[in-house]
Amino acid sequence: MKITKIERQKKNPERYSLFVNDQFLMGVHEELLIQFALYKDQPVDQDFINALQEAEYQQSIYSAGLNYLSYGLRSIQEIQDYLEKWLREKEEDSAEEPEDISTLIHTSLQRLQDQGYLNDEVFAGSYVRTQALINHKGPDAIRQELRRKGVSDSNIDSGLAEYPFQQEMENLEEVARKFKRSRSHRLPPKMLRNRLVDHLRTKGFSKDSIDLYLAEAEFEESQDHQESLLDKEAQKLLRTRRRRYSGRELQQRVKQGLYQRGFDGDLINQWEQDHQALFEEGEDDE
Repeated sequence: MKITKIERQKKNPERYSLFVNDQFLMGVHEELLIQFALYKDQPVDQDFINALQEAEYQQSIYSAGLNYLSYGLRSIQEIQDYLEKWLREKEEDSAEEPEDISTLIHTSLQRLQDQGYLNDEVFAGSYVRTQALINHKGPDAIRQELRRKGVSDSNIDSGLAEYPFQQEMENLEEVARKFKRSRSHRLPPKMLRNRLVDHLRTKGFSKDSIDLYLAEAEFEESQDHQESLLDKEAQKLLRTRRRRYSGRELQQRVKQGLYQRGFDGDLINQWEQDHQALFEEGEDDE
């Protein structure tokens, strides 16, 4: 047997079609063209063809990983997970399955690392900067996300070292400002504060950082605004509680609901006095 033609593929100029005895044999990457020193009229035997096919299979795994990396930096674990899924999907359409997928993937991962395409320490630093600068996430959330991506604690610590405390506080204040702006018109100060703390924790900010922010944060709204919020909520409670209660019990249920929503006790008592007639009407109806 001999190679009778080597032709560059039109759809992918990095790949070549290989013909043996005027019959198409397989497609090969140009790296293999160089590695195996392929040329026209080159004599080949079955052992040579088998070795070439194995090398091409390994090259396809490496190329899949490289292509995935072209969309952005990935952790070693992310590439491994991707290649396992890619390879198993690929083999669903094949009559034969490679004996040891893990070995094939490990070889490609090692090659990518040796060439500098995979480096968890570099990835961690880049990920921290992106999440801190663009998404304003706190360190705790970033740490958990990196752990899920298989990055070691030492590399995570190295990455988080690039997230200074001053930037963390600036991010926390930005997140808090947006949260307060979107909810201050419908939540009383106490509830707003509690909801904000929960929100900041989910965004990955530490208790110490949150406490430092809260020490200087302002939550008190104007008297008129708080009274307006309370009246709106009280009217809503009246509509729903009236279906089951009336008179004094209705009054207590509405007050209880207002306390649970974080309204100030003095404001609740004042509203109750101003709207006593609403509950007295309920007693007359009994």
